Amino acid sequence: LKHSGLSKAEIADNVRWALETAGLDFEKVRSISPFSLSGGEKRRVAIAGILAPRPDTLILDEPIAGLDPVGRDAFLELTQALHKAGTTIIMISHSADALAENAERVVVLESGRLVMDGPVSEAFRDADLLHEKGVGISQAREISLLLKARGVDLPEDTIRYEDLLALLIAVGKGGSS
Repeated sequence: LKHSGLSKAEIADNVRWALETAGLDFEKVRSISPFSLSGGEKRRVAIAGILAPRPDTLILDEPIAGLDPVGRDAFLELTQALHKAGTTIIMISHSADALAENAERVVVLESGRLVMDGPVSEAFRDADLLHEKGVGISQAREISLLLKARGVDLPEDTIRYEDLLALLIAVGKGGSS
């Protein structure tokens, strides 16, 4: 940021915003050695370093790999908030559940060739192709396919947990899917 042309006050504002956006207390973090931070805090500081210039687009390669469920959810909430604020998020991931719950669009590449490109709800309909390409499908989609094989007719675009749960509750109450 020192070479960005921003004033010292603007740099300080960006740094504070980035640290707080990444879930850290600016006043606490600014006065301690980076070596005394926990692993999770170090990761958040690294994220804040990427956010400080307030990029229009973030390209993230397997950002949730190795995170525990709480860290995974917190990170995905952060990307959702950034997206709602106008940042374009491109996330490379093999986590079908994370894609189903958070992405708007799925692009599948194989050896540099485009295999699939479309809205998440459409992309996850082609379970066979996604399995063949090593992507897989969300657990909700997997469950809906298993139930369909047993005679429970669920919509083809059931890919998110919340949608599946609502449909199962409706079916359990005697409603139609």
